[in-house]
Amino acid sequence: MIKGIFPEGTAIFRNKPYTPELFSLIIDEIDRASEPFTGMIKIEEETASYFLFFLTGDAYAAGYIREDKPMPLSIKDFFRHISDSPEKRNVSLLKIDPVLFKGMLVYLQREPSVKAASDMIDLENILSQIKKDKASAFVVFKKKNMHTFFYVHSGEPMMAHFSDESGISKESTIAEQLLLYANPGDTGAVEVMIYRDIKTSEASDKASIKPSMIPDIIPPEKKKPVASKPVWQPDAE
Repeated sequence: MIKGIFPEGTAIFRNKPYTPELFSLIIDEIDRASEPFTGMIKIEEETASYFLFFLTGDAYAAGYIREDKPMPLSIKDFFRHISDSPEKRNVSLLKIDPVLFKGMLVYLQREPSVKAASDMIDLENILSQIKKDKASAFVVFKKKNMHTFFYVHSGEPMMAHFSDESGISKESTIAEQLLLYANPGDTGAVEVMIYRDIKTSEASDKASIKPSMIPDIIPPEKKKPVASKPVWQPDAE
């Protein structure tokens, strides 16, 4: 099964082979960073993706997506999975802005108010109602396996995060980009998910997790210094 692809913000690095040593280095550098880190660690396995979110340096929430189904996860269960599972995996470290941070948590924690093919709903009417209500919402498009997040604030489309920007004009407004995604022309309909309830929450065990505790998941025999460049060095573009 093809896994979904999501907006990634700014990559510190992408798709390094996971090892407990590397994970320990990542956590240590998040803990010691001069600028508190807000972003996520993404773990890619053959059939699932796991996410660990950090807010200003502290582990905040976790979740996973398996068989196209997003689910929240406790932080301890995230650690338990990567510690116990024998699956090969890759790890990415991604710095994301507060809107994408919120959008990813909404996607993992909430059910959409509307989920349908774009040619089966009157999206402009739905957006008009959101505007009338002066409400906030997320509109998520899934084109093949690519996800794009649009944030609507006080009824107006305000920000977009793309996993694929092909065909998008930099000169168009966010509202125009949203409608373009909904009406892709010859490429066929896309799936639309509209989230009117965008309340999110920290993991229930957040208060009990501190970065200094996280390396305890690594077996003692693997807690060796690793000679490598700092993981905080961004990938070359």
